[in-house]
Amino acid sequence: MATPTSTSTKNSDPALPVRKSTPLRCFVGAVISGGLAIALYSLTVSIARSFAAQPLPTGSVATANIAVAVRTLVVGGSTLGTAILPFQPWV
Repeated sequence: MATPTSTSTKNSDPALPVRKSTPLRCFVGAVISGGLAIALYSLTVSIARSFAAQPLPTGSVATANIAVAVRTLVVGGSTLGTAILPFQPWV
């Protein structure tokens, strides 16, 4: 059996620099995340409004069901992106 080695959360590759957290870096990251969140929220609202402005097709029940499913998936995917993407560590 192999003996357990100690693992650390620090960068194990000495060639890669370890970036230090500073208040300026935190503020810049917050501004970037906030900008992404506002832009994605505006996109989500405009998608939802454009779908709400157009009536559903009334040719048959199947086309109405498909239209509702597509609208739900598009708005749901946009909302998911709005809720999750700004929290990703970009910097």
